[in-house]
Formats: sequence, structure tokens, C-alpha cells
Amino acid sequence: MGYLYFINLFLIVIFFCAVPEDMKSVEGDLIPENDLKIMRSAEVDVILDEATAHGVLKIIKEKIVRDDIEKLNVGDSAIDSDLRFSHHTCVLGKKSINLGKSYWEVELGGGNVPLKKSWGVGLALETANRHSDTPLISSDGFLVLSLREGRLHVSTDPAVELPVRQRPQILGVFLDYDKGHLSFINVTEKKYILTISTKFNGAVYPLFDPATGDKAPMKILSKEKSCNSN
Repeated sequence: MGYLYFINLFLIVIFFCAVPEDMKSVEGDLIPENDLKIMRSAEVDVILDEATAHGVLKIIKEKIVRDDIEKLNVGDSAIDSDLRFSHHTCVLGKKSINLGKSYWEVELGGGNVPLKKSWGVGLALETANRHSDTPLISSDGFLVLSLREGRLHVSTDPAVELPVRQRPQILGVFLDYDKGHLSFINVTEKKYILTISTKFNGAVYPLFDPATGDKAPMKILSKEKSCNSN
């Protein structure tokens, strides 16, 4: 049995919530095989929206994102677009989610490519400010799990740090919009990382931040490939 962590968020005002609830980390708890199958049955086809990508990012075949420093042109008017992230190295999925269950998987390296040292995966409200130079936080419309300097962080306000026992090679994201549950899963190890309970007050988009400096790209797996990753 893994460790169980409860973090009381009742005193934290969360932009996603009408009434803030709680967050629990069940990192280390094994996921029953049938539960993973149920989550995967809600898998959606996430396609990256290049129009929202920070100018330093390179989008490949709508499924892969990585940094491309040479691509950045400070004078490019596209970087100043209202849709495009102007500070954080993020990109959104094309389709918003405002009901039901959704699941997607993200490959964070592995094989001949080292695991990414920095990344962020989560959700952004449709109304979230994409031009802020402050850290992504829930009160600004972002609900993100990120790895920075070997530590996991959750974008609550203030941010919460979680223990890291093993960096995921494949990260699963399961969203039950109606119930207000967002879960992050280490798919390779079939273990929970974190589950957040909240209440959404608008449409959300999948968010991806590959950061900069890693050799490994961030890749959204297709349904066929994700089902073969177990």
C-alpha cells in the first residue's frame, strides 16, 4: 500500500471552484487493471493547437511538442496573439471539455531518449490569462502538475509540492468534469500520482508545457499506442 496524503484546500481560493474542496495524493497506490481500462474507455483524441503555442515551441504532426530556440523571433507578430502563450512555454489542445469523462496519455521520454527533467501537464480554463508572467496557478485558471528541479508541484495558490519516487515515462490524465475530479497517473508503473477534487466553472482545455533544454519531446499518444503502453 502506498502513502496517502491529504492537503486541506478549504482556505485556498481556487479559480476553478465555486467551493474549494480537497486534493489528495495517492502516489504509490496501484491502479486495478479494470480501473485503468475504464479510464481508457473515455480516451479522447487530443490535437495540439499550434495557434496557442508559445513562439519558442515546435509542433510536429499535431501530437508532438518540444522547444525550438532557433525558431523564436521576438519581432514575430504571431507571438503577441491573444491566443498564444507569451511567457510560459505552453500549448493547448484544440478541443475544449465542458462535460463528461475524458482521458489522454502523454509520453515524457524513455527508450533511447532520457526522461524529461521538466514538464507541465494539466488544464487551462478557456478564460485563463495566457500572457501572465507569474507562475501558473489555479486562481488564474490553470490546474497543472509539473516537474521542476526533480520535484513535483501542483499549481494551487499557494503551490503545493509533492514527493517524487519515480518520474513517469507515460503520464495519464483522467478528467471527470461533472464530478470535478482530475487524476494524474504513472501509466508505466500503473500507479496513482495525484487526484484533485474541485468544481469547474467553465470549459477547460488540455494544457502541455514541454519546458526548454530537454532532449526529449512531449508526445501525446494515440488511443492505439496508449492501449499498448501497459
